[in-house]
Amino acid sequence: MEQPNNQTSTICSPKLATICSVFVLILAAVLLAIAIVFPSFLENTLESTVISSRKLIDDSLGLQSFMGNTAPGTPKTLLNFYFWNVTNKDDFLHGEKPMLQQVLIIYIAYFGY
Repeated sequence: MEQPNNQTSTICSPKLATICSVFVLILAAVLLAIAIVFPSFLENTLESTVISSRKLIDDSLGLQSFMGNTAPGTPKTLLNFYFWNVTNKDDFLHGEKPMLQQVLIIYIAYFGY
């Protein structure tokens, strides 16, 4: 008869487990520091590069455009939207060819520079 083995098998040694635990704690501390510092770093970088270089001065075309006021001579863009109205809905639902009426809507957009 065989004797039962009373020794427990371990996946890794206690020394390796300690090293892994320390590594995980250091990694968590570094990630936490990055999560705290990164938003303010990003905000400062954006402010110094983008926001400060695009200041809007009173009575400038950029400010007027931003506020929705268009300056005289501002170019405009026409946007055409086409819709079709089915005029014979009941016949169409019974399998006949649809009779369509075209509807055009023109949207005029003014863009200032």
